[in-house]
Amino acid sequence: MMPTLVMLGYSARIAAATNALIVTLPSFSAFVAHIPKAQFDWTLVIITSVVAVIGAQTGAAFMANKVKSKTLAQIFALVLVGLAVYRIYLLL
Repeated sequence: MMPTLVMLGYSARIAAATNALIVTLPSFSAFVAHIPKAQFDWTLVIITSVVAVIGAQTGAAFMANKVKSKTLAQIFALVLVGLAVYRIYLLL
């Protein structure tokens, strides 16, 4: 979704925030649908949650103060190219 929003003219910051919201809502509804049959490893859930919150706060502070929208778009493009190269490598 983010590349499409950037191509439509939205800044990388707005596109990233919109993408996060768009991904969160269906993920949460899928999670709720699976709760009745779920079996959780609570140690893993707690560790993952703590690390995710710390990472989210660190990333938000970094994005707010240090990274310009154009730089974010370039980083995102590099990550996408890297993932594409990796996927092609796996196919060979």
